[in-house]
Amino acid sequence: MHQRSTFGLFALIATAATAQTGWTLIPSGTSATLRTIEMNTLPHVIAGDNGTLLTSDDGGLTWTAIASGTDQHLRAQTIGGLSVNYVVGDSGTFFVKGGASSVTAHDLPDDHQRLNAVDDHTSVILTIVGDSGYVARNTGGNFVFGQVASGTTEDLFAVRAIQGGEALVAGAHGTLLRSTDEGLSYSPLTSGTVEDLFAIELTGGQPALVVGANGTILRSNSNGIGSSWSTLTSPVTANLNAVASAFTGTYIAVGDGGTIIRSTDNGLTWLELVSNTTEDLHGISFRGPDIWEVVGANGTILRSTDNGGSAVGIAESEAPMGFQLTDLGDRLRIRPEQEIRGPLSVELFDAMGRCIFQAGAAAAGTSNDLFLGRPDQAGIYVVRLRSSQGQGSRSVLIQ
Repeated sequence: MHQRSTFGLFALIATAATAQTGWTLIPSGTSATLRTIEMNTLPHVIAGDNGTLLTSDDGGLTWTAIASGTDQHLRAQTIGGLSVNYVVGDSGTFFVKGGASSVTAHDLPDDHQRLNAVDDHTSVILTIVGDSGYVARNTGGNFVFGQVASGTTEDLFAVRAIQGGEALVAGAHGTLLRSTDEGLSYSPLTSGTVEDLFAIELTGGQPALVVGANGTILRSNSNGIGSSWSTLTSPVTANLNAVASAFTGTYIAVGDGGTIIRSTDNGLTWLELVSNTTEDLHGISFRGPDIWEVVGANGTILRSTDNGGSAVGIAESEAPMGFQLTDLGDRLRIRPEQEIRGPLSVELFDAMGRCIFQAGAAAAGTSNDLFLGRPDQAGIYVVRLRSSQGQGSRSVLIQ
C-alpha cells in the first residue's frame, strides 16, 4: 500500500448545505408490533402481530387497519404484482392480500409451523421458510405448497430470490443456503459466522447482503449470491432485523433499540443514523426518490424523505459531504464538491470493510484537492471523508 497523501490547489465552487429532516413518527393507530412493510404495491401494506394489517393509498402518509382474517402474528411479505402481497406468519398462516381490502387465505401442509419469510422466484412460484429448517414451495399457477428438503434443522429467517433461478436462505447460527433451480434444492454456504442471520438484500448486479444478530453484516465477495462471504465492520452491536436498498448504492438496515444504519457505497461501509426512537425496529421499505419507511414495536412507523437523515454525532443541519473520486493511474484524486472548513480525515477501506489507511489533513477554504496513494492490490476500495460539516464515501475499482 502506498501510504502517501499530498495536496494541490484547485478552484472549487462551494455548494449550499441541504437541510435534513431525519426520521419522523407516522401514526399507526395500533400498539401491536409491526414486522414488515411493503411500499412497492398499491395500496402499501404493513403486517404485524395479532393479525394486524394496515394499508396506505397516499404514499405512506396515513395508514388504515383492515381485517386480515387471523389473530396470528404476521412476520413477512413479498409482492407478486402492483396490487398483490403474499403474507406469512405463525401456525402456517399464508394469505394473499389483493386490491384495496381483499384477503384470501390458503392452507399450508403444516398448520403448526411458524413461517418467517416468503419470496417469489417468479410471480407465481413462491418459496416460504420457517423454523427447524422448514422450506415449502408451490409449483406455480396455484397455492398448493409442498415441503422441500433444506438439509438443515436450523431456524430459517429470510429468503430472497433473483431471476435466473437463484435463491438465498439465511437462518440461525450463520446458516446460509443457496438454490440454483428456483428453490427445488439447496446447498449450504460457508458464512464465516455463528451469529443468527435475520434478513437479506439481493438486487441485480450487486453483491448480496445479509444482516443479523449483534450487528452482523455479511457481503458476498462477488455480484449476486456468490460462494464466499466477508464479514464487514459494523458501527453497532444491536441485532439487525431488516435491510433494504435504494438501487443507487444506498442501503439502510434497522434493528433493536431504534438502531438504523446506512451505507452509501453498496454496503461496504456503514454509519449509524439518528432514529429518534428506542423501539425495536423490524421492517423497512424504500420508495423513491428518497423516501423510506420503517416499522417496529408498539405500532412504530418512521418515515424519512431524505435518505435517512444525519448520522450519529453529525448535526441535522449539516450536509452530506460530496466528492469526486478519480483513479489517475498512480494515485487517487479526491475533489470535494463543497467548501471544506477546518480539519479533514481520510480513510481507505478494502472490500472486506477493513480500514487500511487513515490520515488527517488540514483543508481550508475551497481550494484543495486531496491526492491519496493508489492501492497495490486490485479490487474494490472505498474512500471516506469526515469533517465537522459531515461525511461521505465513494467506491473505486482498482484493476
